[in-house]
Amino acid sequence: MRCVLESDRIIAAAAARDFRQWFGGRELGMSGIWGVVTLPEYRGGGLATHAVTQLLEGARAKGQPLSVLYSATQRPYRGMGYELAETMTRHGWRSTTCLGVRRGP
Repeated sequence: MRCVLESDRIIAAAAARDFRQWFGGRELGMSGIWGVVTLPEYRGGGLATHAVTQLLEGARAKGQPLSVLYSATQRPYRGMGYELAETMTRHGWRSTTCLGVRRGP
């Protein structure tokens, strides 16, 4: 985890977790970026970008050629080279809408 401090207060932070992923037919090391946060009054100043950049430099030093994150927004990460690669969709329904299914014996 990388934190940006003002005095003794954390004003921005980011963390990473090591993963392995199959890519191009072979297993590669990967850094999973998570917990990227900045206090609202400090947003837009590049503090979280600085924290993520430090994590990516560490990942590169460990030989991890890939990095992924699941973000709530894309704009700040595109400037760092991230791009949308996949989306997650959840589907659900009420069990009472299924026809012909009875409960119990």
